[in-house]
Amino acid sequence: MARIMRKGMLAYIENRSARRRSYRQRSKGFVRLVSELCILCGVDGCAIVCGPYPDLKPEVWPTDQPEMQHVLMKFNSISLEERNMMMLNHRSFLNNQITKLNDKSQKQELENRNQELSKIVRQALNGKCSPVNRSDLGDLNKLVAARKK
Repeated sequence: MARIMRKGMLAYIENRSARRRSYRQRSKGFVRLVSELCILCGVDGCAIVCGPYPDLKPEVWPTDQPEMQHVLMKFNSISLEERNMMMLNHRSFLNNQITKLNDKSQKQELENRNQELSKIVRQALNGKCSPVNRSDLGDLNKLVAARKK
């Protein structure tokens, strides 16, 4: 078990009784958070926290056994492929974030390019024509054609 030293920093608790106390508090807090999450979001859930201390009984939520069995049967009824599709590990989360940020970046680049081309068109219409690259001509042609429609 670890204890919080600074924000985001964890360290092993050397004192056995302090470690055991921290484990008990954290396991109860975790079970409380699971119950709150289930209530607030209206979802089914359960938690079983087993620790390294054989004399402590596991923390279980919900304490009602039929309700716990219902949640576990519901989870087991989902095929393994479906479960894997719904699960998210650190690598897949980061890959999803990277993909989303790349898409957002590409959209922003396209929007910036269109604003730049619109600025060139406005300057040309005001008689302040600046030199235009050959690569910009095709894009300007598309922009003007789109604006005509």
